[in-house]
Amino acid sequence: MNQVTIQWDVVITLYIFFNWCHGGITNINCSGHIWVDPATVFKMGMNISIYCQAAIKNCQPRKFYFYKNGIKERFQITRINKTTAQLWYNNFLEPHASMYCTAKCPGYFQETLICGKDIFSG
Repeated sequence: MNQVTIQWDVVITLYIFFNWCHGGITNINCSGHIWVDPATVFKMGMNISIYCQAAIKNCQPRKFYFYKNGIKERFQITRINKTTAQLWYNNFLEPHASMYCTAKCPGYFQETLICGKDIFSG
């Protein structure tokens, strides 16, 4: 029993050490930028826009995709220009959502991650 407790203490210590040293075990390198208008924290019930701008090497995005909490959004997406798209929400009522966007590049088999951001309303 004592040996199991010591092993868990070592595992927890190593986990904390790696998080502290490396800013987390998983690092995501964005291939562009995502931002929220008016801000990432906003009043519940507001209309918000989420913008996604691709900066993918050797890619002129054919199509942009937005995901909220891992679910692909199908409506209210507008292409702004060759590298930027907008997702618009009317009366956003969720207290928290994880957003990310991807792009479909010609010649690429899968969607390419552009970036992600957590948003909060309250």
